[in-house]
Amino acid sequence: MIATTRQKAKFKSLVRAVRNVLGAVPVDVETIAIGLLERLWHAAATDAFRGDIGKLSNDEIAEAIGWYGDADQIIEILVAARWLDKHDQCRLVVHDWHEHAPKYVKGNAEKYGGFIQGDSLKETPTGDSPDDPSRARAAFLAKPILAKPSLSNSAAASGDAAAFLNSADLEEVRIAANKLRHAWPAGDREFVWQVAYVATCINIGLCCDWASKIKARDVRKPLGYLNQALRKECEVFGLQWDALRVMVPKAPPAKETVEA
Repeated sequence: MIATTRQKAKFKSLVRAVRNVLGAVPVDVETIAIGLLERLWHAAATDAFRGDIGKLSNDEIAEAIGWYGDADQIIEILVAARWLDKHDQCRLVVHDWHEHAPKYVKGNAEKYGGFIQGDSLKETPTGDSPDDPSRARAAFLAKPILAKPSLSNSAAASGDAAAFLNSADLEEVRIAANKLRHAWPAGDREFVWQVAYVATCINIGLCCDWASKIKARDVRKPLGYLNQALRKECEVFGLQWDALRVMVPKAPPAKETVEA
């Protein structure tokens, strides 16, 4: 947190509101307020790097910031103090997240459509050509999350799903697939390719994180773990993992893979 934040009127407003809820506690309420904000920003960096924290429920946000009281109440407090902004399509966004997000988060946000600010989307093109796959992916992910239809198996051939999958960078997919295969040698090669393909369309870092967890033996059942993890990530964007995986092109011959 920036040192001058504690002098801002909106911070003092947050402190007053939290003090009224907590009453007498054996700790400076400013310390609690700082902790709430820091954990809010950590949650945004992890689960809502574009600032669209409203993709999480109020209960999930409250849990993420360590608030065990009324979830709706703390959200109202954060909105009233202008640490969160209401948004017509994304429900809630982190106030001025585009200015204060860490550098690595800014890079992710720009790659996938830009930060969400107030009531509009700030879209940052990532290629020069309208046909550039990275722009297609950014445009897809920049769509308001709440407005996206869920892609069921019967709708798996929709234009949106095809555009999403066509945006994959095959070199990144090969690298991600190799990481997963190295961490899980016994895994079905086609399934691993499907996981790497879909996950890379969202964020190649997902496969790297999953491979690290599997290799570290934190995951005893990689098949179930990957299914659950990717299904959860897809749902954030209004997609269904089971519907997308059947549309993924077949894995290339093993000799075409690239070592990570």
